[in-house]
Amino acid sequence: MIHPIYNTPVTASMSQGIDEAHYVNDPERIIEELNTASESCPISKYIGEMEKWLRSQLLDLNRNVDRIFIHCTGTRTDARVSSIVNYWKNTLGWRHPGYHLILPLEGFTALQELNLPSNGVRGYNANSIHLCTIGGLDENGDFSDTRNNSQQQLLHAAVQIIHNHLPHADILGHNEVSNKACPCYDARKEFAYLNNRSN
Repeated sequence: MIHPIYNTPVTASMSQGIDEAHYVNDPERIIEELNTASESCPISKYIGEMEKWLRSQLLDLNRNVDRIFIHCTGTRTDARVSSIVNYWKNTLGWRHPGYHLILPLEGFTALQELNLPSNGVRGYNANSIHLCTIGGLDENGDFSDTRNNSQQQLLHAAVQIIHNHLPHADILGHNEVSNKACPCYDARKEFAYLNNRSN
């Protein structure tokens, strides 16, 4: 399921609306397919598909990665991946997406090969992997940890898979190096069980 929105793969795993053998260079069509894709698979199946993608990417990783950054999109939880991608490309003019992996309320979308940097944190991107959950704003528009069970399980699975391959990579939140609320919780504390294992 590879769609070169950024001249690199975009994977919308477990999405029945996207054909694995279908390659197009039209971002509008890709975004339309992402919007209509099914999100009805159980969490365990999502984790299995995500693990396959991550492991294949990590086997081919040839850049030095010493940080795993945790993010939220700073939006309501119903924000669509396609809208976020559109904002990066058409409003900010970014050549690369903001994250390698993004987690909506169900499932996941891989936006960038791990071998390539994404635009997650200015000044840190060359040596970082960026993981993000959609959300961060509650119903009143206030910053809050809005993750659901699926997002939490997939995020922890992704971090563990990456950290097993890169045990010396530090796991931290965007807010630890920038004046941001993102990811709206203490990521270092949440993932201390992995950070402490490598120290």
